[in-house]
Amino acid sequence: MAELFLAAVFGLIGGLIRAVVGLLKKYRIDNKVNFKFFYLIITLVLSALIGMFISLAFSSNYIINLLVGYAGIDFLDNLVKIIKKK
Repeated sequence: MAELFLAAVFGLIGGLIRAVVGLLKKYRIDNKVNFKFFYLIITLVLSALIGMFISLAFSSNYIINLLVGYAGIDFLDNLVKIIKKK
């Protein structure tokens, strides 16, 4: 149980890193940052869940969970953007 919690935490940290990078990128382009707090919470929760499930399925390596939290939510975000455009 503790390992799943740690996997979720590392997935969440990966999602948080992605959020910070996105906010910094937006600030650098627009010189202002506005974001939706609800969207941030949803993406962080999804990052934690993705990290936890990948840990269950493949590995309990926390660095992989961190990367999966980052890349997994990036993949889902871009997928939603593609679906919205259709």
